Amino acid sequence: MLRIEVRGGAAADPVAAELRILDRDELCVITRGAGDDAGTALAALVIEVDTHRGTDVDVTLEPGGEQLCGLWHRRLQPWAAAMSGAPVASSAAVLHPHDRAWSGAATRRISRLRNAVSAFEGAEGWSFEHIGSTAVPGLAAKPILDLQVVAPSIPAAPVLDDRLRDIGYLPARGSRPDSPGVYRDSPRGSEPVADEVWVKRLFYSPDPVQPVILHLRLSASPFGRHTVWFRDWLTAHPSERDRYQRVKADLARVHAQDGDYDDYTRGKTAYLDEVQDRFEAWGRGTRGRRRSADRPVGRPMSPGADLGLPVSGDKSRADPHHHTAGGCMAGTLQPIIGTPDVDRLLAFYTGLFGAMQTSRVPPDGPAFYLGLEIGASELGLVAADEAEIGTPQRILLSFAVDDVDGTLDRVTPLGGKVLGPPNDMPWGQRVAHIQDPDGNAVNLTQDL
Repeated sequence: MLRIEVRGGAAADPVAAELRILDRDELCVITRGAGDDAGTALAALVIEVDTHRGTDVDVTLEPGGEQLCGLWHRRLQPWAAAMSGAPVASSAAVLHPHDRAWSGAATRRISRLRNAVSAFEGAEGWSFEHIGSTAVPGLAAKPILDLQVVAPSIPAAPVLDDRLRDIGYLPARGSRPDSPGVYRDSPRGSEPVADEVWVKRLFYSPDPVQPVILHLRLSASPFGRHTVWFRDWLTAHPSERDRYQRVKADLARVHAQDGDYDDYTRGKTAYLDEVQDRFEAWGRGTRGRRRSADRPVGRPMSPGADLGLPVSGDKSRADPHHHTAGGCMAGTLQPIIGTPDVDRLLAFYTGLFGAMQTSRVPPDGPAFYLGLEIGASELGLVAADEAEIGTPQRILLSFAVDDVDGTLDRVTPLGGKVLGPPNDMPWGQRVAHIQDPDGNAVNLTQDL
């Protein structure tokens, strides 16, 4: 069954009631949620009625039946039918221009995934990534999100399948008996590993509006690292991104009459074989990349000995790809905020930007350090009792958002401060200035 959560004030009650009437075949589980349930939904879809959009809300409705009927017939009923066993049609690969909304949709889905699997032993150490072409800015793609979960072991099928079904996923079986990447990955790369590490599980979310493919891989498998390195390598090398897009467009034309996209997927192997060594070497050499082989999952970047955080040693000596001043290719820069109230800033950046916690020191008890992931960027929060709130700032944080005005509406309820109305700037951005609860200067920017 399809689990749907409806949020909002009194206006949400008739929406939930109308959904139950539309669901004549009882294909859905429809629940009412409070407006402050961000990140906690155990549901495939979250609907918010007549209130400001939360960070994990998929659909916002105005009170009234017209919008709801369209949503039911176009999205919810087909999705619910698929969850109950109705066949899902396959089709050839059709590329769409890159859509910035893919990133936000992936963030919401990953937040739900984290919540759904949190009860599994060791889940706090699993990694969650938005991978594939929809994760590379500017790259045309099939409008299907690829998400990846990497874990030391794969939970037993019945329990895992039931848990993922609650948030709208079904086990994938492939459109053909030999469909690639369903039960195992094809071995790739230079790492010598045992054959069994290539085993995986594949799931899909048959949402007609925003379908998702979910890859569950073992931590020991190089493939989970390769997908992240390849994504980040394409992002860092626009010329290769554009060449890859031409390869994909040619394959889509060749296979336009196919009944699925299996052969389109296989056709990309030649390009991947050509660039494998390059992006793998780049991934190993880019020390600051999260999840790279040089830093285990969950390990915070070294923010400086003055903060007393764990560091991984002198990489300038150990890593031949690292260059010091005079030569140099620097690692990734990560801003870290010292604050007397880590939990308050965590709530602010989670509520406003959908930040996801990727690391915590120590693992239990009061947090000294929290590593956050916001889109493709990282932010650190470190406990610093001596930090002075509201002192003049010489550095500000700038966040690119899809809707400056809509984001501003959530700043004050989350404890921040709006410093003035947004302005359209001559360089083509809409910009607003705010402060987080500690008084740190933050810019919100939106491309016009």
